[in-house]
Amino acid sequence: MDSIKFNLTGLKNIYNESLVAGESTLVFEIKHGRGLFNFLMFFADEDIETRDRLFLYLRHTNIFIALKMYGNHKKGDFFIYINKETKEKIIKELDLLENDNTFNFIKFLNGLNGFVPNNISLNKKVNKLREIWPSIKNRIPNILDESNKTILFGIIHLPSGKRPREKTLRKLSLFTHSDADTIRKLIDALKYKNVTLAWTDDETKKEKSISNILSQVNDTLIKNGA
Repeated sequence: MDSIKFNLTGLKNIYNESLVAGESTLVFEIKHGRGLFNFLMFFADEDIETRDRLFLYLRHTNIFIALKMYGNHKKGDFFIYINKETKEKIIKELDLLENDNTFNFIKFLNGLNGFVPNNISLNKKVNKLREIWPSIKNRIPNILDESNKTILFGIIHLPSGKRPREKTLRKLSLFTHSDADTIRKLIDALKYKNVTLAWTDDETKKEKSISNILSQVNDTLIKNGA
């Protein structure tokens, strides 16, 4: 069977919403039929491996799928190609028989596309990513810098022309317990002052809280008259 070409146009609003907000991560969940589908996208400039990829985590069957996306995403084109193997995995998640003649796969895809939210808060993204991370962390391409270093212990001032990497900032969502608003405030302060975070895997290091790190950044701003 030839691959099925489908345009997930429903992604347009939340994709552009993320770009406007300066966020490079999309994570959300859709319940459709008997299936539970988690959508993930990572599209920072340094996300070479994932920038035009859609990841689907099928919760009931614990299956992870990576799909290449084509088209101008800002204009609403997210073309994917679903081959026979991927279709079978989705049907399995729906707890249906592959040869069930009453099931219309295109109708299912249209329904899934229609359930994509028009907007999504950073709080929902953070909570969902934290929830599913233990199940997907060993199956997804590298979306973090030095993923083994999960202990936050300081800040690093960057030279002129350098910017904090999203792959480093993304760790705040996964390896701290702070709420999304606090994370957003810290990220905004880091970008404004051109400061990034220092992480370590040395368990003898005392972990710093986000509030402590934010105080360090704010103190730097005050000292420099910003």
